[in-house]
Amino acid sequence: MKKKCPFGQRYLLAYFLGEISGEMATRVEDHLRTCSSCQQDLAIFHAIQDTSQKMRREIETELEKVDWNELPMAIERKIQETVSRPKPIGWSWPLFLRWSTVASVIIGLILGLMAYHYLLRPKGEATRSELMYQVSGAFLERGR
Repeated sequence: MKKKCPFGQRYLLAYFLGEISGEMATRVEDHLRTCSSCQQDLAIFHAIQDTSQKMRREIETELEKVDWNELPMAIERKIQETVSRPKPIGWSWPLFLRWSTVASVIIGLILGLMAYHYLLRPKGEATRSELMYQVSGAFLERGR
């Protein structure tokens, strides 16, 4: 990374904007003759200024093309076109009954149940198959 000149960082922009005059402007000009970093920064400032002036001229040219008296009426026409568009013919399912919504809900339920079963279920809980075959010791002793 290139090191910035502290003198240029402090005075170069003010010099470019014309806020420095007299002896200080002369010092900045003398510094610019020897400091390549400040020369590059000043060239960047000029390029930015030139580009912004070109953009300003382009914007002003485009703004001159706008019929400002017609603009509100054109906006109103567009709004009326949007509002008065015919509604689709036929019957449409409500949003909550569309297939994509229903499929999303079903997938969410399946994923939620799987997450509960594998991740959130307490580890000490017995399954139904384990409960069906459990018998007391006394019952087993009776048969002998």
